[in-house]
Formats: sequence, C-alpha cells, structure tokens
Amino acid sequence: MDLQWMTAATRNPGWDLIEGRWEEIYREATAGDRVGAVDLFVTLNVLHLGWYLARLHGGFREAADRLAPIFDHPDIERVGPTDLFILRRELAYTLFQAGDEPAALAQLGLLIAAADHKGRALREAKIALLCFMSEQASEITASEALTEIVQEVVHRMKRRKVRRWLPDSKSYGDLLLLLHPTVPMKERQRIIPEGGLLG
Repeated sequence: MDLQWMTAATRNPGWDLIEGRWEEIYREATAGDRVGAVDLFVTLNVLHLGWYLARLHGGFREAADRLAPIFDHPDIERVGPTDLFILRRELAYTLFQAGDEPAALAQLGLLIAAADHKGRALREAKIALLCFMSEQASEITASEALTEIVQEVVHRMKRRKVRRWLPDSKSYGDLLLLLHPTVPMKERQRIIPEGGLLG
C-alpha cells in the first residue's frame, strides 16, 4: 500500500486531490468491516489523516466518524496508553465541535475510567474540556452532565471532593475557573458554594 503521499498532505494545496486519494486508501484499508484487516499503525495513519482533512473543512461530524473506528482495531493496545489517551481526547473534542455533547462526554467518561497513577488520562480529559469551554460564551449555563464531568475531573486531579451544584448548573466561565490550574484557590472559592471543597 503506497502511503508516501501522506507525508506531504498537510503542505499540498491540492486538497481535493488529497481527499480523493485518501478515500481510495481508506476504502482499501479500513472501510466497513475491514478495520483490523490491515496493520494497526497503517490504519491509524490513514484514519488520523482523514480526521485531520475533515476538520480542515469544518466537517467535525465526519472527522469524528473517521477517527472513531481506530478503537475497534483488534491491536489497538499496541498504540500505548499515552497515545491512546490523546486519540480519545481528540475524538471527544471533535464530537464537542460537532455539537454531539453526549457522545463527547461518553468519551471523556472512558478517559476518567482509565485514569492511571500518572494522571495522563485525566490530563487529556481536562485539555478537551478546556478547549471546548473556552470557545463558548462564558455567561452561558453549561449542561448538568458537563458540569458533573468537570467536577469529577477536578475531584480526581485535586483529590478534593466537589459537592454537586444542584439544581443549578454553572456557566462555562465558572467551570473554566474551577478547572484551570493557574486560578488561585481564593478565586476558585468564589464560584463554589460554601463548604463545597472538602480537603
């Protein structure tokens, strides 16, 4: 399988040509139920480039659909945990951009469940959340499900319990303050109900 053309893909202005060639390789390597029929890293290169190309054109739903099958490859564990966490973060963020918050949160839930002692999975979950929420108007109220995910990430990373904010969810701006590591504790306490952090 000739994949040399992919090395110049991001520098070549002929996107239509690149996209057409990518689709040929995709059909050959990974289309339909053939995920796993080709070497893991060839499959990963093909899917990841397809994800990148779709994102360039704002096709976030298509980008997510192109990347997601990599997790079905029977040899996916060969990627290694750090790169696997990064791939899942990329998928989650792309799903957020596609407007599919439930699917994005499901991916973040998998990252949280995979949290290791080095905190790598949690860091990737935090990055996806920070990227998505920083693109939203700070005064808009976040969904209850998103609020709970942010609280869980903060709880696990800071080893502090964060009480549920019910019945009201917090704004994107408030959640960013809570999640961002550079915000002083005094400022964080402004957005958390009294007694909300238990050391």
